[in-house]
Amino acid sequence: MPRHPFKLRRATIPLDHDLTGRFLPYIIAILTLLASLMLLLAVGLTDTLGSWRSSLEGRATVQILPLDTSALPLEHRVQLALEQLHASPLVAAAEPLAADKMAQLLAPWLGAGSLPDDLPVPALIDVTLKDAQTDIAPLKAALASIAGAQIDDHGTWLRHVRQLAQAGVMVCVVLLTLIGGAATLVLVLLVRAALSMHKDVVELLHLVGATDAFIARQFRNHMLRVSVLGALLGSVLAILIMQILLGMAERAGFALEVSWLWLPVVPCGFVALAAYTAQRVTCNRLAEMT
Repeated sequence: MPRHPFKLRRATIPLDHDLTGRFLPYIIAILTLLASLMLLLAVGLTDTLGSWRSSLEGRATVQILPLDTSALPLEHRVQLALEQLHASPLVAAAEPLAADKMAQLLAPWLGAGSLPDDLPVPALIDVTLKDAQTDIAPLKAALASIAGAQIDDHGTWLRHVRQLAQAGVMVCVVLLTLIGGAATLVLVLLVRAALSMHKDVVELLHLVGATDAFIARQFRNHMLRVSVLGALLGSVLAILIMQILLGMAERAGFALEVSWLWLPVVPCGFVALAAYTAQRVTCNRLAEMT
């Protein structure tokens, strides 16, 4: 009878009942979960920082503080600032921030709804510069004559955020490297333990003519199968936990951008690592035993 090409063969070596069959799927699942979270966070921090930088480059914010009755009214000083900005050759556009936008900005601290009339809220003017690399020193000098006027090009804030994001990315990369190293060590130890446990079966296979390549293929296919199960479980858990973290960050006012296209990198990497490690360790160990 011809052999069906898709018929699953029974494993010659009973690896499903040893340490690799019982514990390896859960170990791979945990490592995949941790590595996936580290990778997604690193990529998310990088993408989010790039999005912030692109949205804030070439922009500035003018803040006009409310002062006592000895100064000009706030509305009058806002109008003077707009005239100065519109007259500047460095400015492409200048628009005052509407009251509803200001209320939205302060909502995390003051709650939703309109602002109280007696609340001393500064006026904000959103400024678009003609060149992203524009030096705003002339604008600062032009606005110096207006009491309570301040201008910020977000440069200092962006530098601090970039340093913090870069530190977070470095931590994620270091942890990702340590997880990969730990996975390799665990795989090597488990394969060697499985070889020692099934030493009698391996010697019997050698007696009946089985080659080292055949035995190594048995271990490789077994590790490939159990690592796929563990990687799938870890990926599902990573998606669920990442969704929870994204929801918490959004409620805290921090919108983290995550590229889910990077998610398959970790499970595929662990599956390939498991198959390669099993093949190499088994071949090396069999060479030592003969």
